[in-house]
Amino acid sequence: MQAGEVLRRAAFNTLDYLKGGKMNRLIKVNTAEIVNGITPEYEERRLNAILDYAKEHCEFYRKYADAKSLADFPVMKKMDYNNHREEVFSDEYSANRDQLGQLNTSGSTGVPFTVWADPNKMDHIYSNMLAVYELNGFRMGMKRGEFRVWIDGKNAISKWKSFKNNLLMYDISNMGDEYLGEVCRRLEKEKIQTIVAYSSALTALTSYIERRDVDIAGWSVEMIYSMGEALPQSTYEAIERLKNAESGVYLAPLRLLAYEQYDTLNRAGADCTLVTGEERRVVEGATLRSSTIEMLDFKQRYEVAVID
Repeated sequence: MQAGEVLRRAAFNTLDYLKGGKMNRLIKVNTAEIVNGITPEYEERRLNAILDYAKEHCEFYRKYADAKSLADFPVMKKMDYNNHREEVFSDEYSANRDQLGQLNTSGSTGVPFTVWADPNKMDHIYSNMLAVYELNGFRMGMKRGEFRVWIDGKNAISKWKSFKNNLLMYDISNMGDEYLGEVCRRLEKEKIQTIVAYSSALTALTSYIERRDVDIAGWSVEMIYSMGEALPQSTYEAIERLKNAESGVYLAPLRLLAYEQYDTLNRAGADCTLVTGEERRVVEGATLRSSTIEMLDFKQRYEVAVID
């Protein structure tokens, strides 16, 4: 247990107490709901309240005024919301967005997306996250290293927020061996206690540790949280075809994703070579290639090509 962890936990509890103890109450409620579940009646009541609100306050959903259940509403992808952002936005908050919080995904494994939430909703989101963390052994104030594509002005956090939340940013735009070596040194030097990362980033990191025989005895890491988005069904099916092709290529926007499929294909027994701007890992006899898209050989013909 580190001093910074203890101080931040004490500060959080003191401030929450002075504000009436709202956050700790929410954490207890969320914990109980996760452990014990909720009744179908409560679930239906809350869902209907959300749907009724959408029909009343969002231009996009007013056309569904006669909808009686969730099944009567359209299935929306993130890009659909991005294309109809203004219509989806609640008329209660469209004029005062500066008072709202934002939750962002950079799109490193999918479509960039922003969720807007009022202060009360942000409290609920944060308390729910803490409840899940704490049920799995996390202690408030533990130093976290979060692996994702961090973009200034989009999802990168300020130095103050980094200090307040005891959270350090680890960018995954380039996960070559040189950078991974620096990551390993940072994890030890900065005494990271909890790693939060996409499964692909964890795969790249653990593979590097194994290949380079990195000594992690001095690390302070106690917990690892893996997160990520599932592959779209069409991409999954295309990769399944790629596994059985006589020749083929997988093309990704990021080295990390190219590495993930390189690792997946080889583990499945489909010999595959990795080619990115930072490195080449040639597998002898391989007729499959996983690559960042700028490294595509346009002179080569493939039976299957998957562009992610």
